[in-house]
Amino acid sequence: MNGMRSLLLLLFALPALAGICFAQDPEPEPPFTLPQPELPADNPLLNVRNYKLDVGDFILVKLFDGVSQSDTRIQLDNDGMVTLPLVGLIELSGKQISEASVAITNAYQEYYREPNVSLQLLSRGRFEVFVFGPDFPGRIFQLENGASLIDVVSEMELDKQTLYRRLHLLRGGFDFGKVSNPAPETLYAAEGQAIITLPSNAVARKSVASLPEYTNWRQWVEQRKQDPATTVSVVDPLLLTMEGELSRYNVALHDKDVVYIPSPEQYVTLTGTTNSGSFELMPGETLGDMLRLSGTLDYTADLVNSVIYRFDDYGNLERLILNLHPALSDYSLIEDFELHNRDIISIVPRENRIFVLGEVNAAGAFGFREDENVLDYIAEAGGETPDAHLAWIAVIRQNRDRLEPGIAPEVIRVNFKEIHKGFPLCTDIFLQPGDVIYVPPKGKSFEFGEVLSTMSTLITGYAVVDNTISKSSN
Repeated sequence: MNGMRSLLLLLFALPALAGICFAQDPEPEPPFTLPQPELPADNPLLNVRNYKLDVGDFILVKLFDGVSQSDTRIQLDNDGMVTLPLVGLIELSGKQISEASVAITNAYQEYYREPNVSLQLLSRGRFEVFVFGPDFPGRIFQLENGASLIDVVSEMELDKQTLYRRLHLLRGGFDFGKVSNPAPETLYAAEGQAIITLPSNAVARKSVASLPEYTNWRQWVEQRKQDPATTVSVVDPLLLTMEGELSRYNVALHDKDVVYIPSPEQYVTLTGTTNSGSFELMPGETLGDMLRLSGTLDYTADLVNSVIYRFDDYGNLERLILNLHPALSDYSLIEDFELHNRDIISIVPRENRIFVLGEVNAAGAFGFREDENVLDYIAEAGGETPDAHLAWIAVIRQNRDRLEPGIAPEVIRVNFKEIHKGFPLCTDIFLQPGDVIYVPPKGKSFEFGEVLSTMSTLITGYAVVDNTISKSSN
């Protein structure tokens, strides 16, 4: 009986003992988490291996403490710090994602035996850069952390506006607010009394006062160069884009940087190159420098007959003919050819047509075909007119001597009337691209000079022939 009583007492005591045990070992509370910032719905997770965290970046911190995982979305403050549960403030600015993960892991090792931390970059912070110049309205760019000068160059398409090759990057030593928001301008009456104040539009004008203590932007930039508190870097955007010198010239931008783009002082124009257009001419630059910046030479171009148009001291336009073909194998041959302000460098394509002019029914330019002769091209031009002088047809051929491009063109006479005497027609005349077939009128016997002189009035519309005549008359 006593045994039965003891068993019943034990059964009744078990729930109480269990309650005591549960009270002594309660359920662990979930770790405290900071409020999660709201991110744009279209903002993907960014994984950047070499990116260094900076002010304003949003990161996702995944912590596994050995029992459960917690996710914390947090933003780096203005000091590059984050505040995490338990560990408090941790500086992450300037650290790569992997380095930041190690730093947070080390901090949590004081609280957990084997913490496991991983990071993801959710979005980059943004900063402001002010860009302006005499030809550019002032503009504040909102850039993502990690942006560099190439981003501004691409945004403003300065790689396509090759007139601007002196980007001045100014940093520190000035009030960014005054530069990006110039002080208003006040108009004064004759007696010196202020009558009206207008918002300053100095950054959109060519050259006017924009800051109260300075005469113009150029003076302000020059004074910044003398200020030890300001660093000024001058970068050529062509070195960033066309030459690809990113590692050397692609300066990383900082918050409150200023980029000043001055107007070109000298420029040259190139046509027929890979990147044609007008280029700001820097001091001491040569033809070799400019051709290298404007792209590689086109092997299909007529390099023997390259032309430079240059203004002389009296404002007259001169024409220089250069042979650039040797530069294909020895670029140094054009490294010493100094360029002048407003030079126009023209590299024309190699001619691949035959010109038929004179007494034919449909004069014009026709595509070159190796298997056709003079008679074929005259037929393609509609045949000769009744006034055609078939005994004195001239084939005019440009000089193709790459070593002596100034030699006068060659005139080859073709006599169609010899066919009646049993001679083969044009068997020895192998046409070449750029040849001009000229059929003169009857009643005249032409010499070399007369042929060129007569043709000069007929071939105005054909650049290659005009080039030939100009050279022969020099």
